Amino acid sequence: MNKTDLAYFAGIIDGEGSIMLYRDKQRRTFMRVMVGNTNEWLINQLCFSFGGVKNVTRQYHLIWKPCWHWSIHGSKAVEFLKLILPYLKLKRAQAEIAIRFQERKSKARKYGKSHPKSDEAYALEEAELILSKSLNKRGR
Repeated sequence: MNKTDLAYFAGIIDGEGSIMLYRDKQRRTFMRVMVGNTNEWLINQLCFSFGGVKNVTRQYHLIWKPCWHWSIHGSKAVEFLKLILPYLKLKRAQAEIAIRFQERKSKARKYGKSHPKSDEAYALEEAELILSKSLNKRGR
């Protein structure tokens, strides 16, 4: 993939995307990169170029266009973020936090240290989760 395409996709993430850490009901923390857009071609390009999952949101009104979503998780998301990182402006901090989080999680899993977490590891994960949420906060 050339630099122009990577810069274009970085602009899409800056403007239309989200980079987040989140917890599920079992209190496990995950990282996800997501884009929502009414242009299906854009979502298809992201899927074709980087993998991930594509789906469509149900239309609530007949006059609304369907909204397509692309998401990518885990190590594939890290690969994607590393490619576009030099071109990110607005979401660079979120990308750096997400990359560090996922790389540490993958390293722990590689060495069989996924559970239980030390107090230090849990505190670091919690801090990253809080920081990620504050960077993604809407409004004032």
